[in-house]
Amino acid sequence: MFHLKCLSVVLLALLASTDASDQCLDGWEFFEGSCYGMGITGESFSRARSHCKEKDAHLVEITSDGEKTFVQDFLKKNAGSSTAAWIGAKRYIFGNWEWDFSLDYVDTSGWPGATQSSQGAACAILSKDKDWGWAEQSCSAKSPTVTSVCEKCPIQRKCGNQKCYEILCLTAGSLVDAQDNCDDKNGRVLELKSAAESNFVKDFLSSADVPESSDDETKNVWLGASDKKKTGDFRWESGDRDQLTYMNWAADQPNSARKHCVVLDADDNHRWTSVYCSMENSVVCEVPEPSPISG
Repeated sequence: MFHLKCLSVVLLALLASTDASDQCLDGWEFFEGSCYGMGITGESFSRARSHCKEKDAHLVEITSDGEKTFVQDFLKKNAGSSTAAWIGAKRYIFGNWEWDFSLDYVDTSGWPGATQSSQGAACAILSKDKDWGWAEQSCSAKSPTVTSVCEKCPIQRKCGNQKCYEILCLTAGSLVDAQDNCDDKNGRVLELKSAAESNFVKDFLSSADVPESSDDETKNVWLGASDKKKTGDFRWESGDRDQLTYMNWAADQPNSARKHCVVLDADDNHRWTSVYCSMENSVVCEVPEPSPISG
């Protein structure tokens, strides 16, 4: 599973060479490799989680004392009239707290009020009455005074060839999902149409922090190509479904009549590999230059 705070040394160096605030969208704040923004108010844990996902983010996961202090201060500045905020922690029926996105166990030692109980499921809020400390809440509860905090990775974008390439924070569970995500940015899934463009994107990916698939722990990236219409006839998915005039297949690829979609294989110098279209992979969207920045 992709952890937003597990950034590569290269990305940290990249952030150090630019204004960190530029790596986050307007209305979001940067702290130690992540961007933080206010989520929806007056909804259940599930709806708050979905709202963060719509923003290419997840409910905040607090994994250090520094981050805890940052989030508490962030809420003091931004929570308005809200008296509590959902965070991404959930206690299951066996009493263990887990982070909902990463699925890691929560270290509750620094959270007075986080009980290990077998009395049933619960979700975590930060409560203003406890100086934005931990409190438990029914996951289905709704209150007009309960808000939420979302967390996402910084913007990773490189422009060239009269367009921009943007790595999305979250992986996509299918090529269709990847296309929907890029549509939301007025773009399309990555299409490589020359060796020069392929090398440009490969250099970008090699120096970026690419999300990791929870399926197989790879960092493969969807290409917007398939042979779903006719086996062996790979075409770009966008527009008029043009035939591929440039290809960079790995050895013995494509190798199955049942694998109709294509990824850049991170373990094979980003050469092309055919895969099942329902696999989880990372997403790079091609968007117009300059790319519109919106939340």
